Amino acid sequence: MKSLKVALLTLVITASGCAEAADEKIVADAKSNDATQANATQANSSQNKGTLAAQIEAQLSKVFGSRAVVSDVTPFANGSILEVTMADGGMLHVLPDLEHFIYQNTLYQITNEGLKNISDTRMNANRAQAMASIKD
Repeated sequence: MKSLKVALLTLVITASGCAEAADEKIVADAKSNDATQANATQANSSQNKGTLAAQIEAQLSKVFGSRAVVSDVTPFANGSILEVTMADGGMLHVLPDLEHFIYQNTLYQITNEGLKNISDTRMNANRAQAMASIKD
């Protein structure tokens, strides 16, 4: 509907010999629409980040309690990993499932039983093998 109005306005203004004014009006309208869309996109992105931060904070609170306060979330690699900055300045990387995170080069999983150190669990087989190779 707006396109039709702009087209009609352009036709009327052109017919009256004021084509230059019509071009300026169209350009101004386009810039205004672009700015409005950019502001809406930015607000939506900020709201999504806020929601994501709240979800991550809720998940981390399961194992860390009230100490888990998220101050910022930045998605990387098309959202494949989330860089999370905590209120105390600490940083960790959370996977999109919000159940796994990497902190100080160690992979953890948040489970119903608490925190599971996946990196440590994966090393148990190597440790058992190394221990078995030690002679008495």
